[in-house]
Formats: sequence, C-alpha cells, structure tokens
Amino acid sequence: MKKSWIICLSIVLILAVGVIGAGKLFFDWMRVEVIKLQTSEAEYSWVNQKPLKVELAKKGDFQGVIEALGISLGVPWKDMRLIKEDNNLCTFQSEDFRISISKESELFIQDFINSVVGHEKSLKFYSYLTGNYGKRVICSHYEFDKVVLNTVQHDLEHVHSDKKMDMFYILLVIKCQLTPLSAQTGLYHFENDSIRGFQFGTGNAIMLWVYNSKGEKYQIDISRKIRPNIKITKSVLEEVSGVLPTIKFINGAGE
Repeated sequence: MKKSWIICLSIVLILAVGVIGAGKLFFDWMRVEVIKLQTSEAEYSWVNQKPLKVELAKKGDFQGVIEALGISLGVPWKDMRLIKEDNNLCTFQSEDFRISISKESELFIQDFINSVVGHEKSLKFYSYLTGNYGKRVICSHYEFDKVVLNTVQHDLEHVHSDKKMDMFYILLVIKCQLTPLSAQTGLYHFENDSIRGFQFGTGNAIMLWVYNSKGEKYQIDISRKIRPNIKITKSVLEEVSGVLPTIKFINGAGE
C-alpha cells in the first residue's frame, strides 16, 4: 500500500512539473510573440537586418573641406558653406547638398531607456548587458550601438531566462525607435585605421554614425536637394562613398 502511494505521488509530481514546464514554455512563447508585434518588421523594416560590411573607397581628391565639432571631411562641392551653428549641431549647404554634423549627448541613450522601462529596470538591463557583452558595451557608444544594430528578433528564440528576454526586448526597442528611417534602404558597417561607424540608407538622404577612438558618437546627415529637370550625374551614395574615407577627427576630438 505504501509503495502504491509513493508511485501515485511520484506520478502526480511528474505531471505537476510537466504542467508547470509547459505553462512556462507557453508563457515564454506568448511573450516572444508580443515582443515581435511591438517591434514588427512591417513597421520597422530594419529590425531583422544586421549591418553589412562595406570596404571604404580610396580618398577622393577634394578641394573643399568642412570642419565642425572636432570633425573634418572633404567634400566635392566647392560652394558648401556653413548656414547654422550651435553647441552640438552644425549645418552646411551647397546648391544641391546639405550636410549636418552633430555630437550625441552622453546621456541620450540612458534617458531613452529610462523613459521606456523606468530607472530600476534600466539598471537591471545594464547589469545583464555587461554580463553578456562585457563592461566595454556601456563605456563606448560604438560598442553599444554595435550590439543594438546586430540584435534581431531571432535572438528571442529558445530564450527562457526572463532577464535575457528583457535585455533583448530593450535592445530591439532601441533598434526600432532610434535607427534612422533611411535604414529602410540599407544598413552598413565600415571601419579602417582612422574611422569606424555605420551607414544608413542608399537613397537621397544618408545618415552616418561615426565614432572616435574613445567611442564617442557623431552623426553626419548628407542629403540632396530634390530639383526637377536637373540631370544627376552621381548618386548620393557615390558621393558619400568618396567622402567617407576623408573623415578624420581634429583638435583632439579623436584622442
């Protein structure tokens, strides 16, 4: 009788564990599906893209040079002039092109994450992030953005840790909300001995994220003014490909 009771109890415990396990798997599956809906590829077409590596072209022989916020770059447009300047944004304009250069605030990402999940959860996020990717990921804009841009929805598959799922959820939200819209036409990574960064887009408006050796982040927005009945000899992408290798940090900005 005692033996039968033990067998029955064992069966009940096994069934209970199975039910709890199945319930956890179902809950995890439901949560993944909710996250996928919140970061839908239909709305954010770049969410499942990872940056493609591009080789930088040789430096163009440009006569024009513009400098702002510790960055210098060569430009093929001789009539490029400064039209706006403040502490963290400088805008240059030629007859056909506009270039805006800005430096991202150290607290921008922190403030954004706090606004999404709150201060307490953001601290847990940073803790788990460094546990998975190392402390360098919160000490460098470049390392952080590299993790964000290489995160895709597939990373959620087979994740059963609530902390890890929270981490991927926040990374996906950041990728969806803060990646430039120009990423709809392409997402790229570039790097050489002088510069490293990401390029968003291949159309008439291209955004660059460029980082100095300290991991500080600069944004360079290059766009063409749409003018009817004007013959275009070079695409914006071709122009940017020539400008990219000329970018350098000056006045100690890259140190």
